[in-house]
Amino acid sequence: MCFFAPVVLRLQTYADASNITLQPLTKQYCQTMLNHPHIQAWQQSALTETRIIEEDEAGEIMSIAGVLANNHSF
Repeated sequence: MCFFAPVVLRLQTYADASNITLQPLTKQYCQTMLNHPHIQAWQQSALTETRIIEEDEAGEIMSIAGVLANNHSF
């Protein structure tokens, strides 16, 4: 399994928002990616961004339980 950074960030966000527990290997992979200095710099840069593009806003957070996970785990 190989994800790239945006997928790891989305997986982390949606799993947290939906109260889904990632399997240990998936969680370890995500943490390895999130610990990479370039990913951390990218996240820090994003936090300083002030422009909002309304059409890109997600609106209400929806659960991914039952969509990407059958039993609340990956």
